[in-house]
Amino acid sequence: MYNYKNKGDRIMKTRMNILTLACALTCFSCIGTAHTIQPSKNYQTEKRSLGDIREVSTLSSIDVVYHQTSGSPYAEIYASDNVMPYVVLKESKGELRVYYQDGTSIQGENRCRVDVYAPSVSRFTTMASGDISIPKGLKTQGDIRFQTNASGDIECPAVQCNSFQSEINASGDIDIQQVNCQKLQASINASGDMTVHKAICQHASLTINASGDLMVPNLQCQEVVTATVNASGDMVIKGSCQEAVLRDNASGDLSADNLKAVKVDAAVYGSGDLSCRASRSITAKTYGSGSISYTGNPSQVVTEGKHIYKK
Repeated sequence: MYNYKNKGDRIMKTRMNILTLACALTCFSCIGTAHTIQPSKNYQTEKRSLGDIREVSTLSSIDVVYHQTSGSPYAEIYASDNVMPYVVLKESKGELRVYYQDGTSIQGENRCRVDVYAPSVSRFTTMASGDISIPKGLKTQGDIRFQTNASGDIECPAVQCNSFQSEINASGDIDIQQVNCQKLQASINASGDMTVHKAICQHASLTINASGDLMVPNLQCQEVVTATVNASGDMVIKGSCQEAVLRDNASGDLSADNLKAVKVDAAVYGSGDLSCRASRSITAKTYGSGSISYTGNPSQVVTEGKHIYKK
């Protein structure tokens, strides 16, 4: 009688052998494409032409320096001669992605940098440890957006635009010396910190949703400032505005006692403390264990809840 069981075992064993061989080939393939590089001390600069780019993203440890210039876009790569072939500048739908070739491992001191020269880049994103710096600032009639999605930082001395949006989604920090725009939007969704040293705008929306801190020590807002703390991060705002809508919904503190507002609407729903200043009217409400303190001698005062103090 034919042994069907043995036949089934042989088929199963054959399939397992094929699978094992496939896995082995895959592993050898990966090993074959891996590149471990010890950077040489022979550094050089290589120029590469670019298309019409509107966005720059870092996807590795390579630092990027952006220069807003007229003319045809191009990049200059500064790297060791044995690292240079593995630096990738990939363009897709107006986005320039900067990274090392897959499987590249750099060991030892490495000072790789990519300088990008283009007229119209308006969005900057870090998606790895590489930093983005914009030493000469940005000026456009359109919108500008900064975003950190990894540990890489973004630094810029000056931004002039229509709408400016700055967002932290990881540990990378954002530092801007001055922003001049119609609408300012800043949000922190992770542990990274953000500082906007001076901002001139019509409207400002500031939000903390994580442990990172947000500092705006000189905010000149012509109309409404909306500031919200939803987590443990602290927010400090100084300057002036017509109206301030302030919400503290968590344990982080919202310090706006040096934000000179004509009208203030303040509420605390968590354990954080909120301080503010109003020259004409204030509505202050507490629903949690946190407190509200205010200054400015407003003539109209409406309060609800406990822990509301006039300094």
